Amino acid sequence: MTKTIAVYGSLKPGQYNLHRFQQAYGKGSIFPIEKEGDIIHYPLKGYNLYSLGAYPGIKPGDGEVDAVLLQVSSEVFGGIDVMEIGAGYIRKEIEDPDYGQITYWEFGGQVHESELVESGIW
Repeated sequence: MTKTIAVYGSLKPGQYNLHRFQQAYGKGSIFPIEKEGDIIHYPLKGYNLYSLGAYPGIKPGDGEVDAVLLQVSSEVFGGIDVMEIGAGYIRKEIEDPDYGQITYWEFGGQVHESELVESGIW
């Protein structure tokens, strides 16, 4: 069984955590969802993006965050979920008419406005 997740930081294509999970679980167990050969960028509306140093976090706000949709195996989902929750993130889910249930993680800790990434892109 596979799950759809929206990622906006270190799990985006080209970032270190995506590479790490692909090495650990195999490339076929985690991959970006594409449409006509292009990776799908999914807007997480109603959120602001903050730099937490080496990775970002999102908090409810008036912005929009650029996320990428990934298809992952249940095993990979479990690994990502443990990593995110262990780092202080809260699992959230939305229902999308085109992509079904999408899981993403919102940062549960404190952020400083000076760390706001105004573009919404990590």
